[in-house]
Amino acid sequence: MCSKSEHDISDSELIKSLVNGEYEHFRIFIKRFESLVFETVGRHVPEDMTEDIAQEVFIKVYKSLKTLDNSEKVRGWLKKVSINCCCDYWRREYRKNETTLSSLNDESGNLIEKLESESAGDEFERKNRQMHLRMILDRAMLVLSPKDRILIELVYFDGVSAAEAADVMNMTRAGVKVRTFRAKRKLSDALKRMGIRDSNYG
Repeated sequence: MCSKSEHDISDSELIKSLVNGEYEHFRIFIKRFESLVFETVGRHVPEDMTEDIAQEVFIKVYKSLKTLDNSEKVRGWLKKVSINCCCDYWRREYRKNETTLSSLNDESGNLIEKLESESAGDEFERKNRQMHLRMILDRAMLVLSPKDRILIELVYFDGVSAAEAADVMNMTRAGVKVRTFRAKRKLSDALKRMGIRDSNYG
């Protein structure tokens, strides 16, 4: 394997070398898959935390490479590890902040008043409105468990199918549909309590 260039090494050969203890090749592994990990993580945690969580992913991967039984599925496996690390991040944040929805109502009300006073005709104002609505949505999503939060983002924001979400989240397809329905209803109720109608965030 050492006689080959980095680009000539297949995913299967790379994983096999790492499983066999050739950990010096982990640098190649990171270089090859960092864009996948950063893209996945970046969609589910705050931007300033993306690099830290991506590092967590690679540390977890390094420690558990021998559990990968099919190197051909390495990209799917990496997505699962990345999603799990994002869930872990939100669990830590929820425990740390323990912010209740009721304590956010005043601030969300001020944002809503601001939005209602803005014209929707200007492109800049439309983008500003979208940004504020996303802030309100982020606050409302505090009512969801970390797993439900990620599931909602996968299905409704990323457009992932129920089958793909089930694979990434280690759930059944039916389980994804039931849990997503319940989480969406819970989120909708939270937004209504904050004064947002469905038409504002649908």
